[in-house]
Amino acid sequence: MLVRRDVFEQAGRFDEGFKNGFEDVDLCLKIRERGWLIVYRPDSVVYHLESQTPGRKTYDVDNARRLLERWSKKWWIPDEDLLYLSDGLACHVRTEQGLLHNQLEPLTSVADRIAWQLVADTQSAAQKQDSAAITTLLNDADRWPNDVWVLRWGAAVCVFNGIPNVALSFWKRVLAIEPDVDGYHALAKHALEEGRLDEAEHYLAKLQNFSPKHGEGWLLSGILAMQRGQLSEAKAAFERAVTHGADSRKAKLGLGMAAMGLAESSDAWELFLAVATEQADDAETLHWLLRAGTALQRWEQLEPVLSRYVSRNPGDLSLRFALAGVFLRLSRWADARREHDSIRMLAPDFDGLSELAHAIGENEPALTHHHAA
Repeated sequence: MLVRRDVFEQAGRFDEGFKNGFEDVDLCLKIRERGWLIVYRPDSVVYHLESQTPGRKTYDVDNARRLLERWSKKWWIPDEDLLYLSDGLACHVRTEQGLLHNQLEPLTSVADRIAWQLVADTQSAAQKQDSAAITTLLNDADRWPNDVWVLRWGAAVCVFNGIPNVALSFWKRVLAIEPDVDGYHALAKHALEEGRLDEAEHYLAKLQNFSPKHGEGWLLSGILAMQRGQLSEAKAAFERAVTHGADSRKAKLGLGMAAMGLAESSDAWELFLAVATEQADDAETLHWLLRAGTALQRWEQLEPVLSRYVSRNPGDLSLRFALAGVFLRLSRWADARREHDSIRMLAPDFDGLSELAHAIGENEPALTHHHAA
């Protein structure tokens, strides 16, 4: 690999976070991203004793993960299958003892060549950012090669192109070949969204059997249990979701909802308050915090949280209305009146506004009389 020093420096050199692998691929991608040309010269020949360094493949999985974290959103970059096909080859990836191995094989049948042509055409359309062509090719998932790595890539391209339901066909084909946590999760999530609870449970059981510490899987299990009214089971699942690194907000909200259903309002309050502290503009969390606070009558603790939110989100009339109710319970009639008047100005027909005005009016005469005196 030859590169001009100025290009090497401007591209940020090799990323030393890679450990003896993929740093050259990462550098080439950074160079091409800056508009420079990458030239492959097959007529230049060197002799290289490949993979002779002790531990050469030890960090392949970590290196691949680092490369994906940096480049996976640039789903249009891959073009290797397009290039291999032009030479009548297909690249198969296999794993042995946790290590990745690439193997080039000649395409000997018409059927195999047609299948890999779909992959190549998708890569070609991706290079051109031709969304319509990409979608057409992805909708033909049943004709793609029977190769898990290519099928996983197809599923990822579906997601990046805003057609996640099409990815399900790719995941079903992957799972017909071997277990896959992402495939189980995607199919369970879709079944849950569609209300097919038994199907969701089936895929979640497969996921947890294959990867018992999959946090997002436990999160879905908690949601499934909530939908079935199994609150204790939901609580246990959400606790595992928190432990195993699922989305913190969703797991804590789920745990709080289960706690509310189990009449454990104090625990729910602490969970909702923790999320509200981390994400002060999260309206859904504040609605749940309001429920827990109402059950516990924690008006003084609710008021500053809601006031801060309303000051940043004045157009959220439902929480302004809730804040006015909190002011009422704190006997802060003037503040309640201010929120009422603001809501009336923005939405005169807002539901419950007349009842709020009546409640304020019952307490304002004394205050008005005092000012008049």
